[in-house]
Amino acid sequence: MVESVRPQALPVHPEIIPDQLKAIPQWVLWRWKQRPDQTTGKLKWTKPPYQPNGNQASSTDPSTWVPFDEALDAHQHGGFDGIGFVVTPELGIVGVDLDHCVNAQTGTTEPWAQAIVDRLGSYTEVTPSGTGLRVFLHAKLPPGGRKRGNVEMYDSGRYLTVTGHHLTGTPLEIMDRQAEIEAIHAEVFADRPSRQSRQPPPSSDTVKLDDQELIAKAKSAANGDKFGRLWGGDASGYPSESEADLALCSLLSFWTGPDAGRIDSLFRQSGLMDGKWASSRSSGTYGSMTIAKALEGATEFYAGHANGRKPPEDVTTQPDPRPWPKPLAEEAFHGLAGEVVRTIEPHTESDPAAILLDFLISFGNAVGRPPHAVAEADRHGLNLFGVLVGETSKARKGSSRGHVRELFHRADPAWADSRVMGGLSSGEGLIWAVRDPIEKTEAVKKNGKPTGEYQPIIVDGGVDDKRLMVFEPEFAGILKVMDREGNILSPLVRQAWDSGTLRTLTKNDPARATDAHISILAHVTRDELLRHLNDTEAGNGFANRFLWGCIRRSKVLPEGGGVPDYNSLVQSLHGALERGRTMGRLARDGEARKAWAEIYPELSEGKPGLFGAVTARAEAQVLRLSVLYATLDGAEAIRLPHLKAALAVWEYADASARYIFGDATGDPIADRILESLRYGELTRSSISALFQRNASASRIERALNLLRTSKLARMERRETEGRPVEVWSAM
Repeated sequence: MVESVRPQALPVHPEIIPDQLKAIPQWVLWRWKQRPDQTTGKLKWTKPPYQPNGNQASSTDPSTWVPFDEALDAHQHGGFDGIGFVVTPELGIVGVDLDHCVNAQTGTTEPWAQAIVDRLGSYTEVTPSGTGLRVFLHAKLPPGGRKRGNVEMYDSGRYLTVTGHHLTGTPLEIMDRQAEIEAIHAEVFADRPSRQSRQPPPSSDTVKLDDQELIAKAKSAANGDKFGRLWGGDASGYPSESEADLALCSLLSFWTGPDAGRIDSLFRQSGLMDGKWASSRSSGTYGSMTIAKALEGATEFYAGHANGRKPPEDVTTQPDPRPWPKPLAEEAFHGLAGEVVRTIEPHTESDPAAILLDFLISFGNAVGRPPHAVAEADRHGLNLFGVLVGETSKARKGSSRGHVRELFHRADPAWADSRVMGGLSSGEGLIWAVRDPIEKTEAVKKNGKPTGEYQPIIVDGGVDDKRLMVFEPEFAGILKVMDREGNILSPLVRQAWDSGTLRTLTKNDPARATDAHISILAHVTRDELLRHLNDTEAGNGFANRFLWGCIRRSKVLPEGGGVPDYNSLVQSLHGALERGRTMGRLARDGEARKAWAEIYPELSEGKPGLFGAVTARAEAQVLRLSVLYATLDGAEAIRLPHLKAALAVWEYADASARYIFGDATGDPIADRILESLRYGELTRSSISALFQRNASASRIERALNLLRTSKLARMERRETEGRPVEVWSAM
């Protein structure tokens, strides 16, 4: 056997490799080595893993792994060809390999590979050979295949080479992409049905139902509630939209028989129908693969009432541990706010929660400073901050903004045209938008000579209207700006929510603002929010001044929803704004005061972790919302319906925050332990092994105590033949 020329490997660019990988001490080294192919007997070049001392490493032996810096140093000085990262189940990191897809001379990527890279939208780099790509993402691989053709997917038992040769146009960070990897995995690894098996006729013992009969029977079956929610487009309780699609196809298959074409036809009439499915008319596409998976192994089909067969249960066996918030309670749609939502909602795919929150924040700003309440020494006006959190384009966040903007443009054009702005990029810019008149002192002169006296001169007239509603469709941009050294936006945003008096400590900046009435409405995806909201902003009171709202598409309107009857609302809204501007301080009446006394202890009780930090102003948020509902009614006091409406909105915001931020403690050691425990029980020694040499025993002990006191994990001692073993599990 003749030895071929040793391959070249791309040099490692350590500065580009994501910090999310470099922070985990699961690194090995590799060097080219020739071994005979077990099938052909010919020599081939392989990349076995090594330790810095030259001994072989193993992707299943943590004692052979080292921190990133140690691996990099050995690579640069020890004669190794590259470095690699070991993926293990508890990390939730997936590596997707796309082989033989890059032209090493031109750097161009094959279209099939580029399509997968674009769909995954996460950190991607060129592999050491220069001819392949690897995508890193946060996800858990579905069961099934791991390699087919030029596509491989791994999340455990494997080390992945890392080069830092970033593919231009992809993110520089590892992104959460569970739904995307599930869809691509289904397309790549599911067995393609043959032309004959895709659309077979119903079996002889299957009763044929027309569409209306089928849907009616499905809704009245034992699992009819579940079918009805999916049919209407409600995917709550499912880890991803892909799993909801699969669940509906599985339920439909019982009633249609093994008729893939009819399942597709019915699915296209459901509320889950979207653009991803719309293009699925041929074998190998998302829709056909989902139907094939639903029919895989299905043997029971509807054959009339006498056979006693029941529709199948959901194929999903792992529901999302963070359930989607329940719909807003009916109390939230009190008065004019509810009338607005009910008028707009039938004509849009927007979530009713998005319409309501947008309307409340808009009204609170447009009405201005006069209506307010006082709690101890703090004044609480109607300037609310809110963030709508949902998938890009899928959640229809922008649709709700368009409808509410049009309504206010008709009811209060002066405010809508001049006091709603974007571009929140600096604290100085925020002050300037609501600045007071700027004066400077100038010497008095007579006949060109100073008299020794001085007089104030106004050099800028300032802004008369101190109302300002900031609309930011890209909230992640604000978070990035605030992370820059020296940026003062965060403290000024907090000042805006608290008092409306804004000033900087810069000696040469004369601009300041008093009695400003600033509201903020922003949009963001959950991935962006968790990536860019740093620990400081989460814990310093910035995040808890916002109402968080989980938003998703409410229905499918392929032809659009028409135009709401805005004119029926304009007079009522205009009247509410005019009345509100004559109001002043509001207090609770006797009935509302009694109810407040009952709920206040729970609202003001602190909660642990990141979730507790972002919901720490519950009582203040409810107070402001109750004043807002009372103002909408033109009431002289906060009454029980206003308090109930405010509580309903807060409960949705609270549930949204729990869904967004989960049970994160804010302690990185505790959070990593908790994430690992969700995959199964761990002994104390296994927990220590998660961190290698990067966490002391006392640091791990503090983290475990936090999980136990927060009721996120529990410990029990189990007897063995030797000493008792300490076993931890997630609660």
